[in-house]
Amino acid sequence: MPERPDTLAGHRPPSASKAHRIAAATALRDLGHRLVAHESSADELAGVAEWASALSSRLSARPARIKRRTDLGGVSSSSSSSSSSSSSSVGDGEPMGHFDYDIVSGPANPLGIRMQVIRRGDRATSSVTLGPAFEGPP
Repeated sequence: MPERPDTLAGHRPPSASKAHRIAAATALRDLGHRLVAHESSADELAGVAEWASALSSRLSARPARIKRRTDLGGVSSSSSSSSSSSSSSVGDGEPMGHFDYDIVSGPANPLGIRMQVIRRGDRATSSVTLGPAFEGPP
């Protein structure tokens, strides 16, 4: 079987785009909420487990993602701190970018709570909606 072009020796396929990583993380977060909030048959749950295990194995076989400063979301590459975007680069009432993989506000983290931060003058306000996956016992 001929090798696929993206697996040829010395060639690393391009990393997934930021939009694709965020879409995948969003879908996985939604799936987690649905698994907690809805009844499922044993066959459906077994199918989800089989699919997730197979996908996890495929992803594990890929090269490790190299974390770059450009993965920091709204953090300027010239910034010497790891704080959020400077208020001068974000207009009033606009969302403030943070680290894409942050567990609290990172849109590319499938385990995150997906907090959204909005600039309000010289302050930042945030909102969080915790879905069913974050609920405790009844």
